[in-house]
Amino acid sequence: MSIKRIKTKQDAIDLVNEQHRLHRGKWLTFEGAEQYRKRAFALRNPTYEIKGKMYELMSELMEEYGVTQVEAINILNGYHIADYVNKYQRIQNLIPLDVKEKTANKKNEEGE
Repeated sequence: MSIKRIKTKQDAIDLVNEQHRLHRGKWLTFEGAEQYRKRAFALRNPTYEIKGKMYELMSELMEEYGVTQVEAINILNGYHIADYVNKYQRIQNLIPLDVKEKTANKKNEEGE
């Protein structure tokens, strides 16, 4: 999926429909993310073998819930979990991003 600028409500609707269509795996829930975070926390130890196990856990999370690598890393470390759950609930329920469209009059007043 390419990165494109969201300028209109229709752009936001098109984007959420595309994200929904391309999603693979289960839909992320807070409970599912917490289970992975707890499993990652249980792996914490001072040995080098943790890297391989954390990588496997990250890959498993990505495969099961269809999250990106950065999202999986953050979830395993306990960061931004609520934000990611909200993102995937929004996509699951086809709720587009809120877009503030400029009116034609405002554009002309601002010199655009």
